[in-house]
Amino acid sequence: MGKIVFAGAMSHVLDPEYYDRACGPVGKATVETCMAEIARMGERLSAARPDALIVVADDHLNAFSFNAVPALCVRIGREVQRMAQDPSRQGLVKQMTEQWKQLARLLDQLNQHIAAEDEKRQAEAQQLQEQQAAQMSEFALAKQKQDFELGLKAQKTQFGIQEKNLKTRQGMALKDATTAQSIRLRSAEHAHQTRMAEMQAEHDREMERMSARNGENE
Repeated sequence: MGKIVFAGAMSHVLDPEYYDRACGPVGKATVETCMAEIARMGERLSAARPDALIVVADDHLNAFSFNAVPALCVRIGREVQRMAQDPSRQGLVKQMTEQWKQLARLLDQLNQHIAAEDEKRQAEAQQLQEQQAAQMSEFALAKQKQDFELGLKAQKTQFGIQEKNLKTRQGMALKDATTAQSIRLRSAEHAHQTRMAEMQAEHDREMERMSARNGENE
């Protein structure tokens, strides 16, 4: 059964010059200290003499390019050639980086232009509204008020007619319902009287038959 003889982890960016520019002397010294410790990690790994290595790492355009970047790549082999920074690839990366920066600048300029145009159109629209409001005379305001009052009066008249029609329909519906209920009651009463008469007739016939049987027995 296999046995783990060594495990380690490290940062993927260890460039003293980069950190010197980005963070100053403190950043450069920190990275150099980390690199020294990583070198000692390498010595311990070599001393452990492992039979196999499992390495999980990212790729900074060492093996792939922007044309084809897989989400995950698994390589199995006895040897892996040390990936050094190829000057030609560094030039390509630098060129593509500059192109992306230029594109970003163009997008920023486009966004700024769109924002400026929107602000300009909004200002023009606001100015036009203010001019139209200033040009509106008292006659126009009176006309608007008159039109509003006439419209309101027409609506009230329409609502009155609708209310009257509704009350008329409700009265007719109530009358129809009362008439129908009266008819149903009379029909039920007639049916009840008819049934009582039938029962009385059946009772009389039964009494006659009983009297006839008693006469025969005597």
